[in-house]
Amino acid sequence: MIKRLLPLLIATVFLSSCGEERKDFVKENTSTNQQDMTKETNSIQESTPTVVYSPFGNVYVQFSVTPDGQKFMARVGDASYHFVEDDNIYINWEHADENGWVFEDGDSLPKKLMFTETSYNTDTKTFKEKLKLLKPLADEGFNKATILLDYTMVFSPKCLRIIGGHINSYNEDNEFISKMEFDINIWSYEKKD
Repeated sequence: MIKRLLPLLIATVFLSSCGEERKDFVKENTSTNQQDMTKETNSIQESTPTVVYSPFGNVYVQFSVTPDGQKFMARVGDASYHFVEDDNIYINWEHADENGWVFEDGDSLPKKLMFTETSYNTDTKTFKEKLKLLKPLADEGFNKATILLDYTMVFSPKCLRIIGGHINSYNEDNEFISKMEFDINIWSYEKKD
């Protein structure tokens, strides 16, 4: 009987000792794998660039909110802002005539007018620029004598909309006329998808 149980007893002892060795092997390799994974993760984090959001490459269209809370989105070409590159930023007035937006003398606005004196602060998400008009605007939110618009736009953290800032208007003698605030609860601009 012992002769018949001896192979079973030897196999049990062998498997038991292999199990202990297997546990030590798994424990040792798990620790090594965790260290390797930590090194790899740190390496990836160091080599992965930080995402920097900016308005460049985007188009922003006007929106307004009615007193009952309805949101109205304008079209591209309804005084939309086009941020192509830092030296190629313009307002698009493609639909100005059909909106009744004209110069004081009744002439049409240009389809596109470039912003000048532009600057963008990536930390504060603030964009500043000027828009020099060819001649005074008719009264469309600005006083009739407006010839220069001085913009300050503050963008949301991911540059999805303009959340603050203003547009100052000036006459031909560079005298301040009025100020129009960007207010996301009433009127502002949002990124066009």
